[in-house]
Amino acid sequence: MEFLRDLIEQLWNDPAVKFILVNILINTALAVALSLRDKTFDLKLFGAFLWDKIVPYGVVYAVARAVGDLSNLGWLAPAVFAIIEAQLLGKLAEHLSRLGIPVPAAIQKLFGNPVTADIRPAK
Repeated sequence: MEFLRDLIEQLWNDPAVKFILVNILINTALAVALSLRDKTFDLKLFGAFLWDKIVPYGVVYAVARAVGDLSNLGWLAPAVFAIIEAQLLGKLAEHLSRLGIPVPAAIQKLFGNPVTADIRPAK
């Protein structure tokens, strides 16, 4: 049990975990803003939304970090971090665009979001 506590403490102190969490919180705030604007916000679904977003990213990074540390694969956690952040930054660009905040076309293309002249919310 102490191993698990130490692992959680080590992960919580990892700057990458904090960076991922901040990015998730920003994306969550933008998603809530979109749902409020579109009048589709449902508080009952909010917990499930957070569970679906935070837990998978956290678990995947934690497993990559633990496996990397235990098997001398020092590149594994940074690689998984980069993949997670690319996904989260792509969602951030999408949310900003849907809110009508201009996102440079190069940024949208980089993260795989379609570039259109119409920045109205997707239906």
